[in-house]
Amino acid sequence: MKKFIALFALAVIAVSCKEPEPAPTPTPTPTPEGLSAFPFVTVGNTSTYIVSINGSPIDSSATFETTEGADGTYLTVLTYLTIKDSGWVYEDENYLYRYAPSEDAVSAARFFAANPTDGMSWMDEVEGDQVEITVMEAATQYTVPAGTFNCTHLRQITNSTDTSYTYIHAEHGLIAQTFKSLGLEVVVGLYQKNF
Repeated sequence: MKKFIALFALAVIAVSCKEPEPAPTPTPTPTPEGLSAFPFVTVGNTSTYIVSINGSPIDSSATFETTEGADGTYLTVLTYLTIKDSGWVYEDENYLYRYAPSEDAVSAARFFAANPTDGMSWMDEVEGDQVEITVMEAATQYTVPAGTFNCTHLRQITNSTDTSYTYIHAEHGLIAQTFKSLGLEVVVGLYQKNF
């Protein structure tokens, strides 16, 4: 589940034949309350999700929220069942990055591309695991309990074994994610948001 939580919070990730590029020093261009290229990262924004395992809803109170920010770096918090997963995020001209509160920006992983294209991919290390992200479809639609959203479809592969599929949008944030491992299929779908 830790890998699922990390991937969900990262929502992020893909494939590259090149060596991973080191995360650049943050050069954010924040709005007064959030990130300009990724407006879902705005202080006070909260998304609520329905979580299902093998087709049965188990939780409708999972949340992803941006709780604070300073100097272009924002704290996001995922609350899922009894787990809280926090991470700092920032942007540059190409990507949204995320790193754990116990780390610094040098260890940040690319979470989402500002201008995704079909087939685009990248690879980063996340909490000791190699994660590759591929943009399956840069522009698609996906329907969840909150409605139908234009979004980007990503595939994340962790250590070449665990795969998840994410639907995300720069304005709306995480729309949905599906994760399969050890005979379980976990589906997270946007139920409501306050922005």
